[in-house]
Amino acid sequence: MMKQMRENTKWIMLVTALAFVALMVFEWGMDASGRTSMGVGQIGSVDGRPVMYQEYMATYRNLYDQVQQSQEDPISSRRNEEIEDAAWDEVVNQILIRQELNRRGIEVAPEEIRQAARFSPPPNIRQNPAFQTDGQFDLQKYQDFLATSADNALLLQLEQYY
Repeated sequence: MMKQMRENTKWIMLVTALAFVALMVFEWGMDASGRTSMGVGQIGSVDGRPVMYQEYMATYRNLYDQVQQSQEDPISSRRNEEIEDAAWDEVVNQILIRQELNRRGIEVAPEEIRQAARFSPPPNIRQNPAFQTDGQFDLQKYQDFLATSADNALLLQLEQYY
């Protein structure tokens, strides 16, 4: 049996080399699977709309910061994976919501966004100690903050939410 294998080594090597060349041409060169057809900075697509890395990372950082503020312990790798999944879900949901709003012809006026931001802050801002009095959310402190707009990071977080 070993003698037969030695005699056929040339053919085995030839078939292996051809298979490797075919892999390089069809999979890597022609991108038959379509995996690398995404643009620069694109990490996926939802219903034909590209999802950009920056968009995902902004959502991820926002969620990561919220979790970090709400707990004293360091974030575990398992919890970090949950945050990554939640960020992706959030990006996908936002894209689908925007598409549905466009499909139905629903537009939100800038004044409506300002009113929502002024009188209905997101849950993570409601829990921020800077906007609480005696453990309860203080709308006046929040509105004073909006009037002075000193903390750019918090304003960016608010902008992301709305």
